Amino acid sequence: MGRKHFRSIYLSFAIFSVAFSYNLTPEIEREFPTLIAKLRTLEDYPILQTVMYGPDILSSLFQTLNQKLWDRDPFQNVVRTHQVHLPKFIKKPINIKFFLQPKNRKSPLLWLFPGALVGNQQPLTALNLEFYHRLGFNVVAFSNVLVEEILTKGFKSPGNTEAEALFHLELMKEIQKTLLKDYEIPSQHLIGRSYGAILASSIFSLSQINHVTLDSIITFSPPSSMTYAKTIVDNFVQKYRNFSIDWKIILKILSQNKDQDFIAAPKTNENAEAILAYVAFLKELKASYKGVSVLFNHYLDEAKLDLDTFMRTYYPASLEYEKEGSLDFWLDRLKEQGLLNKVTLITSKNEPLNPQNYAQRLLENYPELLLVIFPAGGHCFIDNKEFYLFHKYIIKNLNLN
Repeated sequence: MGRKHFRSIYLSFAIFSVAFSYNLTPEIEREFPTLIAKLRTLEDYPILQTVMYGPDILSSLFQTLNQKLWDRDPFQNVVRTHQVHLPKFIKKPINIKFFLQPKNRKSPLLWLFPGALVGNQQPLTALNLEFYHRLGFNVVAFSNVLVEEILTKGFKSPGNTEAEALFHLELMKEIQKTLLKDYEIPSQHLIGRSYGAILASSIFSLSQINHVTLDSIITFSPPSSMTYAKTIVDNFVQKYRNFSIDWKIILKILSQNKDQDFIAAPKTNENAEAILAYVAFLKELKASYKGVSVLFNHYLDEAKLDLDTFMRTYYPASLEYEKEGSLDFWLDRLKEQGLLNKVTLITSKNEPLNPQNYAQRLLENYPELLLVIFPAGGHCFIDNKEFYLFHKYIIKNLNLN
């Protein structure tokens, strides 16, 4: 059972059904005529052999089914760890994951920023690093600051997006002086997923005054704001707190069932949502909680734990910076700086972490933005082949410039 198998499994785990169609803006039509032809003919699907998302959910939940596959990290011999310590921001050194091209190649550099509660020790990171490395890039991946590893090492400002951005800019400068000192880097680009898209936008905006040269940014599935997204996710967890998972349905999902009636059935969707709520989100939140509760000597009722309660209890100062956790806040800044034409933003009309019609509002308010709106794909485009093809095309285009 390989990674290709897991890609089809993820189709059934999407919060919203995935539509294999496109709805690209006229600007994208003009900019990428070759891409549009590929999307319409689907002739390049065979190149989509590398999945960007590892089976974190399944490896956690179905240990007995896939333990042998994921006990051996397929990229353990190529993905490396680099340790960085910035006492101004954090008490102890943290680990950065990287996958570099040979030093004699002039390869561009990608900085990867994940969603909330996603750490770079997860299989997801290895798959991301390998995916971009195959396209000819040097790649460096960070952890989100809310993961246990970062919080227990004493990061001082979780929940303050601007402070997180300044922290990462200093990390980037330190990595360039140490890990990358013998590399010739022709260009540098940011890639942000989910909350990482908001963070990457803030880093891009603050990069010039902090003496970091960045050429472009690609973001996908950004929430409109962390305040709004937090409410949606916490409600989602509450909805399924006492839900009893139907394992017959889960086994049917694992069997790669292609029956569209089954995939669209409410019971299928409910069970998929319940697994995502607890394994993909609450599992990671509980890991962070167990780490910081010892540090603060303050213990919450784990049965009632949600992200809002977690932040209000341990990091109440973050509530003062909710404005900086808004995507529009940073897009407005980038517009004032004349940098929006270097931003590619990929989203879907049925993004669950955004208000209805938010994608259309982005199109109207930020015409300079290179905006791609898919009609479906939910959050992070689980198993949406058009998204993978489009993403790969955009990334390869960076390497040609």
